Amino acid sequence: PPTFVMSSEEKLAHEKQLRTLNHWENINCPVLIIHGDKDGLVYYQNAIYAKTQLKNSREVKTVTMTGKGHSIIFSQPEYVRKLLLQHLK
Repeated sequence: PPTFVMSSEEKLAHEKQLRTLNHWENINCPVLIIHGDKDGLVYYQNAIYAKTQLKNSREVKTVTMTGKGHSIIFSQPEYVRKLLLQHLK
């Protein structure tokens, strides 16, 4: 179905799109990356790649949610909220 074709095209383009971002060096604020290590839509390797590119950031903190997939903001909203509030302090 057309919906699956579009979803597949988007998924296959994620890595390429991530590599085309060319202003990583302009990000100098603290960054919090929250990612599930079982995400089948946006692979965990994207979080690792982003962290390597954020060289000018004052701080890059990665929170790996073990066993969690793509929808962590919906499946663990209070935990994600807690992480964000801690990061903003």
